[in-house]
Amino acid sequence: MERSWTNTHNGRLLYNLTELSGNRARAGIDPDYMRLSEPDTGAMTPAAVAWLRQHLAQGTATLPAQR
Repeated sequence: MERSWTNTHNGRLLYNLTELSGNRARAGIDPDYMRLSEPDTGAMTPAAVAWLRQHLAQGTATLPAQR
């Protein structure tokens, strides 16, 4: 995470992130699509679960390294 900021149009807290797999900047990410510090996989958003399943289905045994 590079920084957090509040959207002036709707008051929502958003984040600017750096994607670790390609070192690409991503701006304005809604925290509803992020898993920040919740260790319970049951609390993961459906998008996070879908990403995880897709990543594992590609035949990769390991996940991207954490920063």
